Amino acid sequence: MEKISLELLEKEGRYKGFALSPDSNYKIVKFYELNNKIYEVYLHNYDEKESDKIVEVK
Repeated sequence: MEKISLELLEKEGRYKGFALSPDSNYKIVKFYELNNKIYEVYLHNYDEKESDKIVEVK
């Protein structure tokens, strides 16, 4: 699986919304759609510009 960046998702993907994270290490999950795939981006804060955890939803 290719490594995808938050920058690429923000630039080329479609923002689908956000939710509170069930993972206690993160606070926010943003959802993006790119190439018919949905990605979850885990952030510590809503305004963060980097994420160390991006998950492709199958």
